[in-house]
Amino acid sequence: MRTGKGLFVFLVVLLCVAPAFSREAGSPVRIVLPAEVEVAGEEYFLGDIAFLQGGSPEIRSGLARLSLGRPPYAGTSRWLYRSYLELLLQRSGYAAGSYSLEMPSQVKVCGATQKLTGEALAGMVHEFLAKRARPEWKKWWLERLHLPEEILLPPGEVRVEPKTNPGGLSPGSLFLRLEIFVNGESYRLLPVTCRLRAEAEVLVAGRDLAKHTVLTAADYRRELREVTGEEILTPPVPGAYRTVRPVRAGRILSARDLEPAPIVSKGSKVRIIARGRALFAAVDGLAQEDGGLGQEIAVKNIESGKVIRATVSGPGEVEVGL
Repeated sequence: MRTGKGLFVFLVVLLCVAPAFSREAGSPVRIVLPAEVEVAGEEYFLGDIAFLQGGSPEIRSGLARLSLGRPPYAGTSRWLYRSYLELLLQRSGYAAGSYSLEMPSQVKVCGATQKLTGEALAGMVHEFLAKRARPEWKKWWLERLHLPEEILLPPGEVRVEPKTNPGGLSPGSLFLRLEIFVNGESYRLLPVTCRLRAEAEVLVAGRDLAKHTVLTAADYRRELREVTGEEILTPPVPGAYRTVRPVRAGRILSARDLEPAPIVSKGSKVRIIARGRALFAAVDGLAQEDGGLGQEIAVKNIESGKVIRATVSGPGEVEVGL
């Protein structure tokens, strides 16, 4: 009876300690590491960098899944020391006799990379700007586009999104931000500077234009010139604009040289119209100042000599409310 009870206790103890010795069972697993390896991802394992041979499939599978931590960043490296790997194997329950380790005293572990060249980045910048260039530009180009020769990125699908400041493109210094995505996640923001130059047909004064000259097609000619962004590139509607200052012949017209031509000019005769629910009256007057449509100006009643405020309602016409 006592012998049977002792045998039962022995079997229980044997079953409890068997897992601790299971990794030593059978022939040892051969672990072979080269002098340099390349890894990628958020975590790497012994099976990613080592050749595993022999031993039981269960032990080989366990060794292959042994985590070695986070890999180096793309384009960087670190050392994996033999002493560290032996300690890690021991702490993971692999006795020295369960494996044979063939590796140098240290293995160089490199973060896997792919290259994004400066030439490829330049092509992306040009494609981005081509979609935003003004249609009036006959030609445009970039100067002093400073880009790195290459950028090292982790493996995966690469997408580059160039970004500029809000507003339209204008010739001159240009600042871009290239946001680089790898597998859909933002990886790097690259600032880029360059100079944007462009040519377009501009308006050149064909004669000397006095201040407040109402512009017509006869007052200018179109010429292909390099532009700075201030020039007028679209011919204005004849009679819709006038000069705000004298303009010499041969000068390129800019937006600062013109203003909307008033439909009522100072000193011109106007019709003053008074409107009410049951009353309508009209008298002649003289505009005391220039005025555009909807603008309130001073007008003088010719008959009474009284100066009043009225709203420009059309060419030669102003209105007052009753």
